[in-house]
Amino acid sequence: MLRDVFVGRIFEGGYSQNDGGPDCLSQLSIEYKLLVCLTSIIAHTFLIQKITNRYIIPLSGPPIKPNIIEYFFGVVQIIVLILQFFLKIQTHRLIFIFNPCHVTTLMQAYVLLTPSSTQNYKIMHISIAWCFGAFLGVLMPMVGEIIYGWEAEVFHIQHWCTGIICPILLMISKRYPPYKLSPFIMYYAFEFFIIYQRSVLAYLSHITWANLNFTLCSATTDPWIPFVGTHYYYISEFYVYLNSYLYALGLYFIASLIKKVKSKVD
Repeated sequence: MLRDVFVGRIFEGGYSQNDGGPDCLSQLSIEYKLLVCLTSIIAHTFLIQKITNRYIIPLSGPPIKPNIIEYFFGVVQIIVLILQFFLKIQTHRLIFIFNPCHVTTLMQAYVLLTPSSTQNYKIMHISIAWCFGAFLGVLMPMVGEIIYGWEAEVFHIQHWCTGIICPILLMISKRYPPYKLSPFIMYYAFEFFIIYQRSVLAYLSHITWANLNFTLCSATTDPWIPFVGTHYYYISEFYVYLNSYLYALGLYFIASLIKKVKSKVD
């Protein structure tokens, strides 16, 4: 019964390779994926502990509570997460709740609803590095099986909030030091994404055959596949980071404009 709730309808007639399945599983050998995952986890854990962690400066001063706008969007993020959890149970695709978009939504909700702290400051940076995937959901929405009339609305609200609105809110928040787009801090934050991909998602994908964030096989829409082939499994760490950084750069530009306009109004 538990398996049916998690993956019961992923492999019904008409599913695509992007969902998973036996053909997706057989694209790469388990030995190859295990070697890449273990190497990546060890390397990035070492980098976080010994090098990149030093770029996050601990906060000083008392904790500052969120303002009304931050609190509002934090509550919105919690509501859409609950609705997504319910919808995935109904469609027997609960395994996809582990995809990074939902984890990013949870991180943003936590930071928006709780007082400032050094830990929250780190989570804020991590969520900004992860939000590129949610923006892709805005550009190329894949709502999936529709059961309820409001399902598509929940999808779009979540991805607009997680991919655009909430990261900008965090960038302009006065509860934290002025946001600066450092490639070192961005890479520090992105390393948690890689470790999550290589440990949690890769393992769950292998035991369920669900293609969680394309850790089981490549995406049919990935424009790099014709050039890198099966090497995408490790090369993707670099071009996905580049996409994440460039997207954060765009958000940073918008956030800077908002702060300038707000300072003139004030």
